[in-house]
Amino acid sequence: MTQDPLTELVVGLHIKVTTRTLSLPYLDPDHEDRLKLIYDLHLQGLTSPEISDHLNERNLKPPRSDGPYYFELVWGSLDKYRKRLERLKDTTVEISRPKLLRLERKK
Repeated sequence: MTQDPLTELVVGLHIKVTTRTLSLPYLDPDHEDRLKLIYDLHLQGLTSPEISDHLNERNLKPPRSDGPYYFELVWGSLDKYRKRLERLKDTTVEISRPKLLRLERKK
């Protein structure tokens, strides 16, 4: 009895996934909510000084300080948060061309 040669072939390919999302540091949910608020205010057109005034009027304090928000802190937080959002989207997938590979059976 002869075997069909097609039954001894498989399709092989290489898949390479590259991402920076796995290196994102953990953020406390309250801290992340504050960053989202700052970012949303920025998207609404508020400047960094206006955002710091908005946060201070609501008696919100920076996560690592008991002092008030100031525009440099808001600007730095926005800059880091934008970079974090970019890293979340930074995933690439590369797939090689499929190749037919012959299975070799050990006797």
